[in-house]
Amino acid sequence: MPDVNLPIFVFLAAAAASPATPGTRDAVSSPHATMRELGLEFRAPIPRDEEHEQRRSFTPRIAAIVAPAAVQAESTVTTPTIAAPRVSAGFAASHETGQYPSDAAGAVSSKYLLHVSNASVVAQDRAGAVLSNIGLTSFWHDPAYTDGRVFDSRVLYDGVADRWILCTLYDLDSHKSTLLIAISDGGNPSLGWHRYRYTVDPADVGDADFTRMSQTRDSIAIMATIFRPLTDSSDVFTIRKSDAYSVPAMLPISQVHTDPFDLVPVDGPEDAHLYAIERIASANFRLYSYDRGTLISLADAFAPANVTDDMNNPIALQRGSTVKLDCDYIFIYNAVVKNGIVWVATQVYRASPLRSSILWWRIVLNDPRTNQPRVDAGLIDDPTGATMYAFPSIAVNKFGAALIGYSVFNASIYPSAGYSYIDPLNDLSTPALLKAGDGPSRTSRWADYSTTVVDANDIDFWTSQTYAPVGFAWATWWTKVDMPALPRGRAVRH
Repeated sequence: MPDVNLPIFVFLAAAAASPATPGTRDAVSSPHATMRELGLEFRAPIPRDEEHEQRRSFTPRIAAIVAPAAVQAESTVTTPTIAAPRVSAGFAASHETGQYPSDAAGAVSSKYLLHVSNASVVAQDRAGAVLSNIGLTSFWHDPAYTDGRVFDSRVLYDGVADRWILCTLYDLDSHKSTLLIAISDGGNPSLGWHRYRYTVDPADVGDADFTRMSQTRDSIAIMATIFRPLTDSSDVFTIRKSDAYSVPAMLPISQVHTDPFDLVPVDGPEDAHLYAIERIASANFRLYSYDRGTLISLADAFAPANVTDDMNNPIALQRGSTVKLDCDYIFIYNAVVKNGIVWVATQVYRASPLRSSILWWRIVLNDPRTNQPRVDAGLIDDPTGATMYAFPSIAVNKFGAALIGYSVFNASIYPSAGYSYIDPLNDLSTPALLKAGDGPSRTSRWADYSTTVVDANDIDFWTSQTYAPVGFAWATWWTKVDMPALPRGRAVRH
């Protein structure tokens, strides 16, 4: 894969986004229950047949360049130079039961894994043994409310408190939009859960979609796109961990309306501060600091050249079928902060030939040499267009190494799951498959996102990805990837 010239710039932007006043309302508790109790009464899944998130509406925002001076990216990684690290474990998580797409979310502890898709909630041990497996609708069933559509779930594990946090969206035909939140009683996710229901808009005008969830040292942050009749935006929902873990009957949630349409929280469980990222146009983004309801702009980052506009037609080929796979619009899928560095995973479309590729960013928040942000970036890309990559997620360990998990499409293979590794020196590995597809997918509507997390040892990685099985439109797969040892004599650069 040849090197290409990809100009990437960062512009400092000191202006704050329109401030909002935080408002706190309480989420109402649902009956406390164990996974076993929740699974006793089967609840039929309610298909979600409407278009998801930004598919319904999207108006690109153009970045305002506040400071004229640009900082050139120090390096742009495009050519793999190291081998992909080994996969040390892999096993099935969930499979489609009539819902599209997969929405593969998950988290890990030193003993357990918890996976949530649009089909089910699955607790497993680290060898893959299933401890509990119930439908997503059954998990959230509350006899006081009508069963509705549940979708876009996210999962976190708080290693300090040994608790799991799960969020899901609920609605009834795009009305009564509700944020569902569950907190585990302890470290075993197959046991008890306290569940809460939070009405997104008491006036029943706004409709929430496409969640992202992160944590800081003290708080849980959920950001969701809110569709309203006259304007679309993002709302920020924050929960203090001390409130969540005290098992209250009414869980206080701070809700803030923000101007950005596609806002993503940066996950940083060791960081006391919350950062957020907004996609401003194509694959460009703006990094914010979030402080008590106000977004303070820190930097604008501009994507490489030869990036096309959003796609709305399936373009990815697969073996054994004429059905093309939908690689989605250009989203920021997730972001993490580690050791003062923000990592961002997204995807782009590139022309000649038209193809879906993965772009990641590595932003040093304060380069000691310049007292300014510094940006490195890289592409996972097949210039021939034969292989396409989509739905990335990124995780970073304590050494500054990263793993990106993603979907892989090619006319010679069934839809598969793959990964790439970035070592602490910012060297990129060759793309590798972690789970090959077993048959063609019968649906174009493939995924909304995947999940990659660092292991409990803060060294190795786990990723939950979607692939095509036999007999189902999609299935998800857990994979553990071990960080390889660095060759002696190589110093880590930050």
